[in-house]
Amino acid sequence: MFSRITYNRRKKKESMAEPKRNPNVITKEHVSNLPCTVLTGANHNIATTKSKSSVKKHIASVPRSLLPPLSSPNKKTVFLDLDKTLIHSIPASRLIGSRNYDFVAKPLLGCKGDERYVLKRPFVDEFLRFLSESDFEIVVFTAGNEEYASTVLDILDRDGLISHRLYRDSCKEINGRRVKDLSCLGRDLKKGVIVDDKPKSYSLQPENGIPISPFTDDLGDEELKKLMSGFFTKCHEFEDLRDAVKHYFGN
Repeated sequence: MFSRITYNRRKKKESMAEPKRNPNVITKEHVSNLPCTVLTGANHNIATTKSKSSVKKHIASVPRSLLPPLSSPNKKTVFLDLDKTLIHSIPASRLIGSRNYDFVAKPLLGCKGDERYVLKRPFVDEFLRFLSESDFEIVVFTAGNEEYASTVLDILDRDGLISHRLYRDSCKEINGRRVKDLSCLGRDLKKGVIVDDKPKSYSLQPENGIPISPFTDDLGDEELKKLMSGFFTKCHEFEDLRDAVKHYFGN
């Protein structure tokens, strides 16, 4: 009888004890409070989370990231704009006469919008392949809406070289402009750069920005080819990619 009572008391104490939580560990409960929409991986599995009005106190200090953790802490990340950086597109309703294009992106079923005639920037396929084989994490960060951009990227990236996609809802609006804030993406800014034809898009982190001329229809364009043979071949010599950007582009 005595041993049975002792056992029951012990069981009661154990059931009342709460497991210790490490505030630095991201759990499923934490993730459910993150406000982001990210399309990741070759299979493009969508992971969407919605912000909530009440956030529990014990996770208030956990920094919010729009991207999942890196597979390797030493991996470098390249953020790429889409329109006029990798491709140029024009809606069918604005198409006048004949025009060069590589493919047509149709609206998703049930979504509004025109078909888009898309012209790929010269060397874009080689550029994406080069970055992937050079062990860069590739993230497309566009100010375009998801319905449009996802249809373009599904065709552009058939080999699944792009690790993640960030859309308009991941941008910040500052003074009426959409700005891409790299500080909330969960990546070390020493190991990341952004290639964008609009410098104001990366105005919060100009030291990480690689300028590129806007692309529309110049089939003789060699901007991406120059980045492959120049910056992205030699940037590994720098511990901090911001120093490489400053060296090559004078930012």
